[in-house]
Amino acid sequence: MKCGFCGATFVKVNKLQVYCTPDCRIKAMLARKSEKARQARQGRVCPVCSGAVPASRTASASTCSPHCTSVQSNQKRAARRAARPRCKTCNAELSRAGARYCSYECRYDGTKGDLKEQVRWNTIRRKYGLTREGFELLLREQRGRCGICRTTEPGLKGWSVDHDHVTDVVRGILCTRCNIGLGWFRDDPDLLIQAAAYLRQPTAASDRSRLHDVP
Repeated sequence: MKCGFCGATFVKVNKLQVYCTPDCRIKAMLARKSEKARQARQGRVCPVCSGAVPASRTASASTCSPHCTSVQSNQKRAARRAARPRCKTCNAELSRAGARYCSYECRYDGTKGDLKEQVRWNTIRRKYGLTREGFELLLREQRGRCGICRTTEPGLKGWSVDHDHVTDVVRGILCTRCNIGLGWFRDDPDLLIQAAAYLRQPTAASDRSRLHDVP
């Protein structure tokens, strides 16, 4: 029996033996891999100059020459630089992939609005048991107006949830001024009636001028 690699004559130990020694078996396996790689390298096209890639180039080389390899590396580097993300706050170029902000200051400035909004809705849910959808539904029922003065301006602190301090039942949505006013009057209807009567009572001009004459 002749060896399948070196051609030497040997005596087979079993029916499956093809090579005379383990070294010949390993060399034959490497030769087959090398031939497959050489066949795979044939017919390749350089992505830079569109020329044929020589078969002498390694299997991992995708270009036809070291010059094209350098050009390809520069192109990839430029593409990565162009696709590099930018800071969501100051639009500065980010050096780390997956980052959204370039510094802690930009991260704070970029997220403080979202955090404030999230904290506000969580507080409303915890204190009044009112979800954001329920809040918006109640405001739509009031036609987007304050429940007392009927203004469409919510005020500096936004729309406020008015509730009964005894039963904790939500009564409606008020603007900032009306909500603060009810708080100063301690939610007492009698005090509000007295305040309304006080504002409606006539004041004589002579009485008012008499007060200014006092030294």
